[in-house]
Amino acid sequence: MELPRKNDEVKLIKMEKYISKNIILLVLISTLIFASKWFLSFYYFKDSIDIKILFDTDGDGYFYYYYTKYISDLNLLDLFTKNNEGKSIAGQAFFSLLPHAILLKFFGFNGFLIGEFICIFLFLLIVYKICRLLNLSNFFSISIPLFFFCVPLIIEISFLNNFTLLQNFKQIYNLRYPNPMVSNLFLFLFIFFLLKMEKSYFLNYKNIAVFSIILGITFSAYFYYFIVQIITLTIFILYKENKNFFFQFNKKIK
Repeated sequence: MELPRKNDEVKLIKMEKYISKNIILLVLISTLIFASKWFLSFYYFKDSIDIKILFDTDGDGYFYYYYTKYISDLNLLDLFTKNNEGKSIAGQAFFSLLPHAILLKFFGFNGFLIGEFICIFLFLLIVYKICRLLNLSNFFSISIPLFFFCVPLIIEISFLNNFTLLQNFKQIYNLRYPNPMVSNLFLFLFIFFLLKMEKSYFLNYKNIAVFSIILGITFSAYFYYFIVQIITLTIFILYKENKNFFFQFNKKIK
């Protein structure tokens, strides 16, 4: 009986080493992506860190910086003040701003840089894990998230940018703060757990708690993704439960 145990232990050790190597590789790739954006800015320009962050921000992400500052300072009164259109922008994106607000509190303006690096790594890691769940090879599992990351740039510098429909694919993932840099992470995390649940479906309290947390965060991060997620999850559960859900409704609804 000891021989199978030893074999299992060897397999487990090999698997842990394999996972560690891939994570280290993803960290190195994240570092290269991050450095490719900020190296020239720090090397050629001697501006202060706040000026660099403000002017090197993708798109109009700088619009959300003062909302992030409000959260960091717990200035909730100004945070949820409505604009001229009667909307509270920060309230609609609270959880997208919260991680950087925490980093801003502890690391100052460097927190925005740290947050960006973490987001790059998490995107690569989550999509990598999604690819592994789809039984793709290690090579493709690393290549696909890199391709997704490059899609906005490919469209931007090519003739594809002339097609309005294809411009929507820029939103798969890019470094515009906070959407899609932060909010899309919750979407990919939802996809990951949905695929994981597909592998071994069981409607228990643990799975419901996981999806409830993701849905709750997404609701206050990017509302439109929340709508997509809640519809997808409902269809998925009904499909998996089939007739059993309606026959045992009183039990399942709990």
